[in-house]
Amino acid sequence: MSSKAFTLSQSTVEGATCPPGRKDALFFDQKLRGFGLRVTRHGGKVFIAQYRAGGKVRRVVIGAFGALTPAEARNRAKVYLGAAAEGRDLDAEKKAKVVATK
Repeated sequence: MSSKAFTLSQSTVEGATCPPGRKDALFFDQKLRGFGLRVTRHGGKVFIAQYRAGGKVRRVVIGAFGALTPAEARNRAKVYLGAAAEGRDLDAEKKAKVVATK
């Protein structure tokens, strides 16, 4: 998986591609640590928030590019990353919510 840092803007997200031979690539925003973009080899693009919880790296999908602009996704990432900074494990909370609805 590739990891590059630049400012996630409309034009940089539109131009982001997955390198040949890879399943996906991660691109992280320079302005907001932990805010990123995952690009698949098929061209799918989703915004993510990455943080540490319990010594492990966790990633939460914020939403798809197109449904969200980079600015909207960045604002949502601030909420996720702020909660993670308070010690909450958002990935575990999301999974518990799914289990509770079944």
